Amino acid sequence: MPRLARWILHVSALATPWVVAIWLGATLPDRYPVHFDGSGTPDRWAGPGHGEWYLLAGIATFVQCMLVGAGALATFCAMRAPEYVNVPAKAAFVRLPPMARVRCLAPMVDLLAMIAVLVAVLFARIMHGTWQVATGERATLAPWDVLVLVGLILAATVWQSIVTYRRVLAEVAHQA
Repeated sequence: MPRLARWILHVSALATPWVVAIWLGATLPDRYPVHFDGSGTPDRWAGPGHGEWYLLAGIATFVQCMLVGAGALATFCAMRAPEYVNVPAKAAFVRLPPMARVRCLAPMVDLLAMIAVLVAVLFARIMHGTWQVATGERATLAPWDVLVLVGLILAATVWQSIVTYRRVLAEVAHQA
């Protein structure tokens, strides 16, 4: 994925939870749920003021910064300290030239951008579900959308691990 596209994804992922929080926060009642049990039933409520409402968007921002940092750190380590990078076929990976190692890690760095978008959608969906419960539109938080998004994150991780493994093998074959 081109660098500009990756940054556009990161900025979009960073903005999404805040847009949802601000948009829905404007119509949030004084009393709203801030925690749910395993069945999606609210088990803790917040009173007047919306400080806790924006906490989830803040957590999403923290996760986004961690994902951007992890991508930058992985690229740095691929160039200068490949022994610290955990990839399939690591012994072959370490022997590759620096730019070949960066090409091998490109799918993993792209994965971080995809996860950032999925996490942003996940957090935005949780906020929307919380708003629905707070306004009486729903009685419980719907678990299926959260499970689907978490499943997509796990599936993307497995898929990119396979792609990275194949990329390492292709680079090793190309170097030989």
